[in-house]
Amino acid sequence: MIATDAEETIFGTRGMLEGRNTELRTLYEDADDFFVYMHGYAPNIPRTGGLTLNSAINQLFVFLDALAENERDLTARHWLRLSWKEVIEAKVAFEKKDDGEGRKRLENGEVYLTNAQEKKPMTLPLTVTQS
Repeated sequence: MIATDAEETIFGTRGMLEGRNTELRTLYEDADDFFVYMHGYAPNIPRTGGLTLNSAINQLFVFLDALAENERDLTARHWLRLSWKEVIEAKVAFEKKDDGEGRKRLENGEVYLTNAQEKKPMTLPLTVTQS
């Protein structure tokens, strides 16, 4: 997915996926920068650039969707889904005026994004049962 005019952000995602490897890495970096921006300002997003909390959260979804659509590594795609879920939980927390929880969820989402970018393997918890 290439961002449309309405989806282009202050970090500029237009045309970034055309040369796939370099541009995918750049999109990861821009998404990470936007997570840092959100973590620093949410829920009080500066009105510069016409962003509101909802439009900024929607922009995170645009980044994550673009990454998931263009990422070939299945483990990375799973990390991106986890990041997406954390952004949903952040939105819910901010709506409930639980700013601390919202920022924590954004931080978790950023960690999952980093895991996706680094192609970090997923490990399942080991459950030991006694017979």
